[in-house]
Amino acid sequence: MFKFELLKIFLGASLNEIEEVSILATEGVNAIFNLQRPEDIRRHNPHHSEIVHFCKDEGIEYLSFPINERNPEEVVQRCNKAGKILKDLLDDSKVSFD
Repeated sequence: MFKFELLKIFLGASLNEIEEVSILATEGVNAIFNLQRPEDIRRHNPHHSEIVHFCKDEGIEYLSFPINERNPEEVVQRCNKAGKILKDLLDDSKVSFD
């Protein structure tokens, strides 16, 4: 018998509250893949550095992959690269045999 443990990834904008990290950890999230640009994070999330630190404390990998959604050419290029990174993360999921 085998068990497949799929990596759980949160994909999207930066978290706004430290408590959200605890919720994701409880749900079994292993990685956060943030697509926001640094200037957007600074503008909308004053607690960002604390959140990133707390992710590490909770064993959640935090990946920043900013995409400038106002530049269609960059969106296509960066999304392609993001897809490859996400594939690598999923390929690192674990299969165990009991």
